[in-house]
Amino acid sequence: MATVWALVVGGGQAGGDVGGGGGNAGQVNENVALTTAITSHTVTVGNGGTAPVQNSGNDGGAGGSSVFNGITSTGGTSFNGSSIGAGGAGAGGAGVNAEGGNGGAGVSKSITGAAVNYAGGGGGSSDVVAPGTGGSSVGGNGGRNGVSNPTAPVANSGSGGGGAWFNQNATAGAAGIVIIAYKTDGSDGITTSSTGGTITTSGLYTIHTFTSSGTFVASNTSPSTGTKKLSLLGVG
Repeated sequence: MATVWALVVGGGQAGGDVGGGGGNAGQVNENVALTTAITSHTVTVGNGGTAPVQNSGNDGGAGGSSVFNGITSTGGTSFNGSSIGAGGAGAGGAGVNAEGGNGGAGVSKSITGAAVNYAGGGGGSSDVVAPGTGGSSVGGNGGRNGVSNPTAPVANSGSGGGGAWFNQNATAGAAGIVIIAYKTDGSDGITTSSTGGTITTSGLYTIHTFTSSGTFVASNTSPSTGTKKLSLLGVG
């Protein structure tokens, strides 16, 4: 068994249509000392919700759930975004039930070695006043009638999409993300022979980032130092 630091973020909901509210953010779960078997693990990254058809008056599609090693973070869904112009709920709180409401605040996590915001709610749409802004600068902004279109949330942040007014297109929710980190020196019982996702290092940690579903193979074997050269002369 090994110990890893894991961040699992569900996909965000799309913004609503025709006076639509912002999409709700996906759930965020973090475990700084997650026990992990030395084996292959399926990693599921939730998709962002699909934007509704223009002028349909529908809520945005729900985000998909992200899953890793017993942690499930559900995707954003209705019905906070169903009220006219409501801001989407972020990980840190509900949106504002008012025309052009701002998206709820997300959360900041530093598993990658730098503070990054995740799971901001989408901003609600507006007719004659300023539309809502996305939570924590990662949620999508709402659209304003005849003035500005909704904007998309930051990719793989699990944030909600911006809500649309009449004759505008709401934006899809952002897909989630799964990030796994462990001590590069092997002291967590896992080594850099492990595979899966995009692999980077920061400080004392090796980091595996999954922006789409895949497989994390945890290993505790020593990384290869290269193949020893053979020589018929017995040298090398």
